[in-house]
Amino acid sequence: MNKVLRDSIHSSLSVDGFSTALHISNEELDYIYQSIWNIFLYRLQLISPGHANRYLDSYKHLSSYHLSPELTDLHAKIWSKEARVLSPLFVNWFKQSNFWQQLEKCFGPLSISDEDAYGWENIYWRLVRPNMVNDVGPLHRDSWFWQLNSDFKKPEFPFKRIKIWIAVLTDPGLNGLIVVPGSHLDSNIQWHGELRHGKCKPVLDSDPLKFNQELIPTQPGQCIIFDDNLLHGGAINRAPSTRISLELTLIQPLIV
Repeated sequence: MNKVLRDSIHSSLSVDGFSTALHISNEELDYIYQSIWNIFLYRLQLISPGHANRYLDSYKHLSSYHLSPELTDLHAKIWSKEARVLSPLFVNWFKQSNFWQQLEKCFGPLSISDEDAYGWENIYWRLVRPNMVNDVGPLHRDSWFWQLNSDFKKPEFPFKRIKIWIAVLTDPGLNGLIVVPGSHLDSNIQWHGELRHGKCKPVLDSDPLKFNQELIPTQPGQCIIFDDNLLHGGAINRAPSTRISLELTLIQPLIV
């Protein structure tokens, strides 16, 4: 990574709270998709034997997930957060990838958070069906989750959190991530926490309509790097196909 690109990323993070300057190669994106596909089929077979084979016969691709009426009925049962965490094997591959090398050239030595205390670093994928409001999260700051949940595993050294969102299957302008540029610097955003599904989750009190929300038009393989305090949320999927994305939280040690 050259100095111009590195400085551009840091400048965008400082001013806007996010950067879209990094991409994953097609080869690495294919590996990510195949890893998710394997989990997808395995999970289907666990929940309802026969679903995986029927899906393979009829649809053959994750972008067509929403077309199966059987899976629509089972969606909430199948795809809890725990079912979408990637394995330690995938994490090991990810941390040897060219993309990871680019991240470390930009930010220095990094690790990935294990907020859910699985014993390995947490990388999750997300599945968003067309026109399904409940498949996406509302505007929030990721830092609020860490404030609300004292059991989230934190390093025993000074650190900064940086969020990574990667487009796997997306239609630019029709689905993806919504951000509020510059909101990481806003100290007047009102919110509170609520206990839902056994975990404290943040709820925005400030009127969402007052914020300048921007849907970032992401191509598959494009990465959004953003500040832990940036206000963001998922866009309702207006594309005719299912959206797939990957997300993780970087831990950057701070020198004090």
